[in-house]
Amino acid sequence: MHSEQSEKAHVAALEKAQADIHAALKVIGETQQVFADAMREYVASLESTLRSVSALALDTNERAHSIEQTTAEIKRLLERELGSGVGLDDGVRVGHGALGG
Repeated sequence: MHSEQSEKAHVAALEKAQADIHAALKVIGETQQVFADAMREYVASLESTLRSVSALALDTNERAHSIEQTTAEIKRLLERELGSGVGLDDGVRVGHGALGG
């Protein structure tokens, strides 16, 4: 009988240990799910931010290109109107043009 009681106690201890392991694995699984959800949300936020930054960079590049085109057109018009006395590559130098000299 002593052996039977010992076996029952041993089985009960094993069942308790198994239940404890099962409970711990359940908690780990739930924690991993929360972590995975948070990571998905964070990645989605980063992707959204990246799209916004990319759009802003594209817009900035387009604006810079427009400014470059406008500046080139202004330079061309000034050189045409003021003649050869203006060297706009090195800064404005006024010769015998409309600005006097």
